[in-house]
Amino acid sequence: MLGFVEMSNQRILSTPVIAMMIAALTAGALFLNGRTVWGSSDGFCSWFGAAVGNLTSQCLLDPYSFTHVLHGFLFFFLLWLVARKLPIRTRFLIAMVLEGAWEVLENTNFIIDRYRVANIAMNYFGDSILNSVGDLLAMAVGFLLAAALPIVLGVIAFLVTEVFLLWWIHDSLLLQVMVLMYPFEFIRNYQNGVWPLW
Repeated sequence: MLGFVEMSNQRILSTPVIAMMIAALTAGALFLNGRTVWGSSDGFCSWFGAAVGNLTSQCLLDPYSFTHVLHGFLFFFLLWLVARKLPIRTRFLIAMVLEGAWEVLENTNFIIDRYRVANIAMNYFGDSILNSVGDLLAMAVGFLLAAALPIVLGVIAFLVTEVFLLWWIHDSLLLQVMVLMYPFEFIRNYQNGVWPLW
């Protein structure tokens, strides 16, 4: 269970409000760092379905939103391991803060340049604020799904999503972490659909 049932009505209402405040603070920090509100000259766009393209990381959601759902699973598992005595509401808000901090860090020049060097995102220039808010929403969905599922099913859902992303867009959360640490050539080859991988 999510644990929200045990809370008073006041707390049930306050959790989404605090989460929205975290999202607003993240958006404000991104705006102050020069991020655009949305990447499309036509304005708001809700979905862009390609892993590589001029609107990847610019619309509310894109294929990489699924990696942020996986962030939610990881934050839930990590906080379950190290802080399971905290109410789930508190752990959820901690996860929101962690994801917001990552969105700000991810959109620094250092990380943007790292993505450009390390993988296929040669034309990547950072997320729009709209996309970062979508990433926060995706993480929240992942956290709540992980909280609702038995641990074993949560782990299976995580692994199935990773495999699906590897097949669909030739990328995944694991590959992103690996290439941020070191630009492995075989990963770049796989992302570009080049065979053999080494």
